[in-house]
Amino acid sequence: MNKLILFILGHLIACISYSQDLEKLDSLEQAFQNENDSEKKARLAIEIAHETNHVDNDKAEKYAVIAINLAEKTENPEIIAESKSVRAMVYGSNGNFKKSVELELEALHIYEELNDYRKVASTTNNIANAYLGIDDYEKSEEYYKKSYDAAIICRDTNAMAVPLVGMSILYEQEGKTEEALKRTSEAAGLFESINRIDAMIVCYFNAADYAYSLKRHDEAENWLEKARKTNELIGNKYYSGSIKMMESRWAANDKKYNEAIINANLAIEDFKFINAQLDVKRAYKSLSEIYADAGKYRDAYQTILKFDELKDSLNEVNQAKAMEEMNAKYDKANNEKKIAALSHQAALSDLENKSSKRLLNFAIGGSAVLLVLVIVALNAYFQKQKTAAVLADKNMIIEEKNREILDSIRYAKRIQNAIIPSDDIVNRYLANSFVYYRPKDIVAGDFYWMEIINNKILFAVADCTGHGVPGAMVSVVCNNALNRAVREFNLEQPGKILDKTKELVVETFSKSKENVRDGMDITLCCWDPKTNEIEWAGANNPLYIIRKESEELEIINPDKQPIGQFENSYHYTNHKVNLFTGDTLYLFSDGFVDQFGGLEGKKYKYARFRNFLLSHFKKNMKEQHDLFEHEFLSWKGELEQLDDICIIGVRV
Repeated sequence: MNKLILFILGHLIACISYSQDLEKLDSLEQAFQNENDSEKKARLAIEIAHETNHVDNDKAEKYAVIAINLAEKTENPEIIAESKSVRAMVYGSNGNFKKSVELELEALHIYEELNDYRKVASTTNNIANAYLGIDDYEKSEEYYKKSYDAAIICRDTNAMAVPLVGMSILYEQEGKTEEALKRTSEAAGLFESINRIDAMIVCYFNAADYAYSLKRHDEAENWLEKARKTNELIGNKYYSGSIKMMESRWAANDKKYNEAIINANLAIEDFKFINAQLDVKRAYKSLSEIYADAGKYRDAYQTILKFDELKDSLNEVNQAKAMEEMNAKYDKANNEKKIAALSHQAALSDLENKSSKRLLNFAIGGSAVLLVLVIVALNAYFQKQKTAAVLADKNMIIEEKNREILDSIRYAKRIQNAIIPSDDIVNRYLANSFVYYRPKDIVAGDFYWMEIINNKILFAVADCTGHGVPGAMVSVVCNNALNRAVREFNLEQPGKILDKTKELVVETFSKSKENVRDGMDITLCCWDPKTNEIEWAGANNPLYIIRKESEELEIINPDKQPIGQFENSYHYTNHKVNLFTGDTLYLFSDGFVDQFGGLEGKKYKYARFRNFLLSHFKKNMKEQHDLFEHEFLSWKGELEQLDDICIIGVRV
């Protein structure tokens, strides 16, 4: 998804290019330095943080912190709320959505007490953005609606339009692309009524992307043409570059590689003009992939070299700044050294006159000092040897304990492997399938499960609380509960199986004196190979189906309650779906989509996951398994794996 699609996360369309606002920023910083009044200074710090967000995150964070400190001194509730909101904005930009929500909620409380509905609208919108950033779609939608309602009260058209854009992004992430397009269109109409050109362009651009995803290419082109013509009114290079990159991507999809290459190069020129180096870097990477697809491998290689060179130059900017600071420190130290040398020269003559008299005293005193130093050094040496011996003994004990712990964990791994279906069993009953299973640690909280009952095949992917040893312990409890629900209570409907499994898990943990709220999320299928009908139920995790004929991805949403203790608990919904030969099912935990990585170190997310499935579902199951492995490792790069991963694909 292009960066424009996420503009809403920048707090009501933040500044896009640093170079476009340099003059204004310099003026603000100068005013901040000259201002003595705390209240005015706080407002300037808030404005500087807004201007530098997404451009110079270090500076944005610096001024956001300054704003909060100054605001507290003013005791003005409105400024205090604004400072909390701008600090929350910076937290959100850096991916710390939890802290962002905490501060926005504090700001919201103040605005509600002040009956400032315009600020209530913007703050609830920001809270919705933060929840969207952590994929809590239910909370996100709740706060977008609150934002919209507050905007209606204060009759602010702009504030009404902004949450509609946020909701469109939310619906797109959930796979509801038609609904996303509808919301974007509504937002565009509202922005048109107040002639907010920048936001109109963004809406047209997003609508083009949604329509293209729906394979309505003529409609997509119409939306993009509106974005193109509207941008001609303001000549924004960032928007024109983004539009050309979209045209490049569409042309590459149609294998019109020359057109794709021309548009990508034009986009790079636009991004270079406004010094949007991060976007230049992304465009080079995209261009190198287009060259490779076109079979122009030398051009692809040359372009990827430019990408690497730009990546290095971005690092060099920070290095140059650090070198400048080091040189300043060096010059200061050098000057101090020169002053000390002059003082030393002035005192040298006097010292020579007294040196003869002091020489004898110095020799005697020096010998005594030397003797003391020798004694102290010997004592320290023997003490060090004694300490080293004690530490060596302790290290041996620690290493032995570590070996014992690792041996225990490896044995636990053997136990966990014993309760997971073997490859032979999976291949026997799900011949055309793959299992991509990648625990974060030696043992895992994720597991996959299979059982045969009345010639029907039950299979599931489960994600237990935590990972490693704690997660593995919970997985044993949950696996046992699933087995009992089927074998002991003879259940075969997934909804009823989950009801009974939940009952057994809660019963097991209720025996503890502590309030144990551990449990699992799960996606569970029951497939009848004779009729090609499946029954399915899910706890927090969905089921994806890609139909062979339509090549569209269907999502069956789960019940939003885990297997475990949960307030206002209810029975799990049992879904029935008819399948046709060639249809493909995907069951998965959230480990893959929650992994951070890529060029910007962001989450993989569900939208990218769905696009990956649609790009590769026609391949055989072995190839899909290998593609998942390659995609995950490429995305993760040098970052740590965050969670266990389990994905099952089944073609009927």
